[in-house]
Amino acid sequence: MNINRVSVFLAVFVLFSAGSLHSKPPKKNVDAKRVAKAIPKFNPKQAKPAGEQQLRQLIHVIALAKREGLSANQSLVRTAFDFRNDIGEHQKTISAGAIMKAWDTATSYGAVTGNQFTIWASKGRYDGEELVFENIVPAEMLPECKGYIGNLRIVPESLARKPGAPLDPRDQAYLAGLKQVLHETKTIGALKEIEKSKVKGPGPMPKRAPVGNLGLSKSEEEEKWQAEVAEAGDLVKQAPGLQLSAQRMGTPAKINGFRNKLRVDITNVSRYPTQVEIESTIVGYTENGNKLYELRRDTRTLKLRRAQNVEYLIQSPPVSQFKKPLIKFDPKKSQRVNYRGYTVVARFQGRVVAAIGSDARLQGVADGEDSPPAVILGASRKK
Repeated sequence: MNINRVSVFLAVFVLFSAGSLHSKPPKKNVDAKRVAKAIPKFNPKQAKPAGEQQLRQLIHVIALAKREGLSANQSLVRTAFDFRNDIGEHQKTISAGAIMKAWDTATSYGAVTGNQFTIWASKGRYDGEELVFENIVPAEMLPECKGYIGNLRIVPESLARKPGAPLDPRDQAYLAGLKQVLHETKTIGALKEIEKSKVKGPGPMPKRAPVGNLGLSKSEEEEKWQAEVAEAGDLVKQAPGLQLSAQRMGTPAKINGFRNKLRVDITNVSRYPTQVEIESTIVGYTENGNKLYELRRDTRTLKLRRAQNVEYLIQSPPVSQFKKPLIKFDPKKSQRVNYRGYTVVARFQGRVVAAIGSDARLQGVADGEDSPPAVILGASRKK
């Protein structure tokens, strides 16, 4: 009898516990929305101290989420930007990278205690040293970006750039990205002013020439590239040195049409211009057999001036479009669309000159050592 009573008590306890655990499901993206609210829009007239304070606040808000590991916080920041449709794509890319770099630096040096950035390194080589904010591109070179969080980084005071010191190649390439953000911000602002001042009247609005990444028209970009080609002579026949990188910028959610989004970043580190073909692929995998398949493939030809940096975004179709093809491709447990990673391959005159993959397996795919992902949908596009 006593055993039966104990059994009944345990059964009731388990049911009660299960009910209490699931009675209030946690809200999705609460942390991401909090981070999104703390992300400032770029204001070219902003003073430098404002940018530093905003970056401190973002470190505080990310710390409040109490997520373990760099990748978890990267996912948090990427999701946060999905809630900010008022920010341009270039600004999202540059801002997200700077925020995560600042977070990684602060935590690596033990400068985040509780939820606060303490400014003091408490571990590592620079233990006891003050961590300071500095512009990645100095204010005298681009004063409009001196207060922009995307142009700030955290460094030990002894490593801070000395006044008048030249930029290294990486920071020179970063300058081009900041110019993209500046141009994008001014363009968006100008379009809003046009919308405000638009009045009803006869006749269409005048057409404007397409504008390139750095505020140049397409014809002006072509003219500058051709001028560098003429100056370089036979050097343009040589394979270029390229720096490739990519970052997942959006996960499938209602706000982005349930798509995967990838930022692709290419920098020509050669001392001469070049023309290359860039093939970027967003890759998925099946739960059964771990088979790779394409979520999106993008191929485009780029004309790059020396030291020029180009960034662009590609995105997959809505994940719902893959479900039926996946059932045929790998029938068992393959209705779920899983993101695996990416590959980016650069070709010069048909020959691979640079390739990256997001993990060891995809690096092998990018290098041509492993089989490429299967094509599930006719979702590939060329530009």
